[in-house]
Amino acid sequence: MHLPPPLPDPEPVPFPLAATVAPVLAGAVLFAITRSPLSLALAGLAPVLALAALLDARRQRRRARRRARARRAVALDRLRVEVAAEHARRIAALRAAAPFAADVVAGHSRPGSRVVLGAGGVPSGIALAPQEPEDEDLVREAAVLPAAPVTAERGDLVGLAGPPVLTAAVARSLAVQGCVATRARRVEELAASCPVVVLLSGVRLGEVMRHPDAASLGRLRPELVSAASAGRRDERPAAVTLVDLGPPGAAAGLAARFAVTSDGPLELDLVRDGTHAIVGGTTGSGKSELLVSWVLALAAAHPPERLAVLLVDFKGGTAFDPLAGLPHVAGLVTDLDPDSLARLATGLRAELLRRERVLRDHAARSVEAVPALGRLVVVIDEFAALLAAEPALSDVVTDLAARGRALGVHLVLGTQRPTGVMREALLANCGLRIALRMLAAEDSRALLGDPGAALLPAGEPGACLVSRSGEPPVRARIASSSAAPAAHRGRAVAPVWLPPLPPLVGLAELSPRGADALVVGVLDLPAEQRRDVAEWRPGVEGALLGVGGRRSGRSTLLATLAEQSGAPVIAGGAPAGGETLWDAVAAAGPELILVDDLDLALADLSDEHAAELGERLARLVRGGRASLAATAHVPLAPAIRPLAAAAGRVLALGDARDELAGIGRRGAASLPPGAGWWRGERVQVAVGSRPPRLAASSVQAVPVASPAIVVTRTPARRQDAAGEGVVAVTPEEWQSSPALWPSVATTPMLLIGCSAAEHRAVTRRRELPPALAPIDGRAWLVAPGHPTSRVSVLPSDASSAPPS
Repeated sequence: MHLPPPLPDPEPVPFPLAATVAPVLAGAVLFAITRSPLSLALAGLAPVLALAALLDARRQRRRARRRARARRAVALDRLRVEVAAEHARRIAALRAAAPFAADVVAGHSRPGSRVVLGAGGVPSGIALAPQEPEDEDLVREAAVLPAAPVTAERGDLVGLAGPPVLTAAVARSLAVQGCVATRARRVEELAASCPVVVLLSGVRLGEVMRHPDAASLGRLRPELVSAASAGRRDERPAAVTLVDLGPPGAAAGLAARFAVTSDGPLELDLVRDGTHAIVGGTTGSGKSELLVSWVLALAAAHPPERLAVLLVDFKGGTAFDPLAGLPHVAGLVTDLDPDSLARLATGLRAELLRRERVLRDHAARSVEAVPALGRLVVVIDEFAALLAAEPALSDVVTDLAARGRALGVHLVLGTQRPTGVMREALLANCGLRIALRMLAAEDSRALLGDPGAALLPAGEPGACLVSRSGEPPVRARIASSSAAPAAHRGRAVAPVWLPPLPPLVGLAELSPRGADALVVGVLDLPAEQRRDVAEWRPGVEGALLGVGGRRSGRSTLLATLAEQSGAPVIAGGAPAGGETLWDAVAAAGPELILVDDLDLALADLSDEHAAELGERLARLVRGGRASLAATAHVPLAPAIRPLAAAAGRVLALGDARDELAGIGRRGAASLPPGAGWWRGERVQVAVGSRPPRLAASSVQAVPVASPAIVVTRTPARRQDAAGEGVVAVTPEEWQSSPALWPSVATTPMLLIGCSAAEHRAVTRRRELPPALAPIDGRAWLVAPGHPTSRVSVLPSDASSAPPS
């Protein structure tokens, strides 16, 4: 630790003599040569410029010095902060080695190796060498520890001079530290054998007159101890178990005995002393053990009919293991289960609404008037970590704290540092404060209004200070839960919320409410604290569209609907999926049409067929002539978007909800297959017991046989069609051969690999022919007197029968 270097000495700025004289001489020479008066004017201007440069240089020098002084001031401020921190550290070390008498009396510390005379300035051991005059104050401040323990050897005889009431109080402070003192009214009356002499002039003023260490001489603030305090200095609560404390005496409320003071068992009641409680304490101070002991004591004193406990463990998920078997436990949330954590805020809101409805139904203003409602205690270990993981809970907990008394909901919040974590509105409603050992006096003072929790011994887990309704804190010790009294048994309480939906739900477990409904899955309604059956009524609610990514459960949805309805499933991703869908829509009646991967089915068709099929599907959905359930991938293809807008129900599987909303995030990537969103709520699609029946397209296998006309662009097909009685041409050749046109009236025609436009040009038929899948050999058969049909062309040697 060093002071910043001194400011550099300013270097003088010399007068620019050469820069002044040289232009004058140059001007004189120019004048001698040119005889121009302008030369003399330029020569006269040079001194003016030189003087300006001199003034500017001096101004720059002053500015640089001001900047250096400002930088040094900032460095001094930083050094002051470092000195203050080092002072605090060294004072803490001195107090740990030599505690004040007040700490010993309160039981926060044991007497040290040296006795404390009082608080005063003690050499810090920090020596700073001043570099500038303004450094002197900081050097003096750094050299002295303010309000540090002024100590003496334990074996030294301490002489106290002053008024008897003051010397008696200081003598008691030395006595509780194990030191003997002699007293007199004046310093002269004290024996010369006293190596330490302290003159007491007032309650806050004393002076060390004699001391073996000259550095300890000087003023100090004496430490005074009353006779009553000195008599209680050894009254520490003994270690006990919950069984030792016995049951609470109160019949109503939420009384429990889980701590002991020097006067006996400490009975705390959340209803009387709360309504809510804060438990503060650093790591290793016994906070989790306190919460476990408290809940066990509550469970022993109150039956499940009157008490339910919700546990939130944010310390790894094992802190509340001893409470797992209690029938009072209405739920357990840990940091290892993010799904349950996300449901906590919703579950608490739903529980508050439920309790409000119960009170309204009973025309009651508080839970005392409805004993059957019971009370709920929400116990949260590591509240700060919980809020960091789920910030939305802050508003919920604050609201719960404000309304909890009337609704019978109580909070017990465990945290390491209440300051900076809990809102003032929350703190104001927590009348019961328990502080285990804390690292900083400021934290103890913020929680209790007293710094005592920072002085609790580190080697005594469970030692604490308890304050009720703003009263002065009392010293207590938490009872061990190793021997717990038997908890009240009874019917287990209802959970505050149901657990997350399982990843697998069997169709046989669910039943629709109406005969015209089909089960989709199980619906999660945490805001209503229940589950329901997600169902779809094909004839009433319009089309159903399920959208999702890979392995999201789209095919499972269609298989589930097929098992209930008996309808076949059109596999849009199959080679003939587009054909099959075309035929189903063309023949649509009142039956249900199930299409898996609708987007793939449309993508396999030509643009003209895909557009026509999309329009037919839209008319089908709007007209109600048939019911449709289809699935598609996300992001949605342009051809699917109009159908999605017209669909009566959309099931978003996996992260499809974000895709449809345009968010573009992947927050639901961890959802299992079949998990999605139905009418804004989480759903798990039901799984049937058998695979679905697949629909197939209508296609006839025919050979190329005489007589026939084959229109194709494929050379191989033209070669296969070559033979007696078979005419093979390209669309262009057909258009340029009018002599062939009349044969259409009597000869079958095969169009292989042709487009719909070429079909119209060749056949002069305006209707759109059936859709063809991109499968080798697919063709249109145009037979005289018959509509165009779809066929699969066989090799020429497969049969000699002509197409008909």
